[in-house]
Amino acid sequence: AANQLTEHPLIQSSPTPESSGGTFYAQQQQEANRNHQGDPAQDTADFNSAVGNLRVDYCLPSKNMKLIQAQVFWPLPDDPASHLNAASDHHMVWIDVAW
Repeated sequence: AANQLTEHPLIQSSPTPESSGGTFYAQQQQEANRNHQGDPAQDTADFNSAVGNLRVDYCLPSKNMKLIQAQVFWPLPDDPASHLNAASDHHMVWIDVAW
């Protein structure tokens, strides 16, 4: 079902939102993420050491929008905003677009 959305001809799929936090925390939970195939920088959720980190949250802009920037809000531990990581196992995905 997700592929039907992300591969739809009226949807843009790039740039893919990324974060340094996804990569950092995937390395911290090595065993849980060992068999994952996607780029951990594109992960959007941390389901603990049992499941690991996955890309499960999306922004799906229309093809008629110009994508300017895309990011996953997943601060590193030394970032003052890192305490917000505990608010949810999902991390905010955002995009800047222009018409």
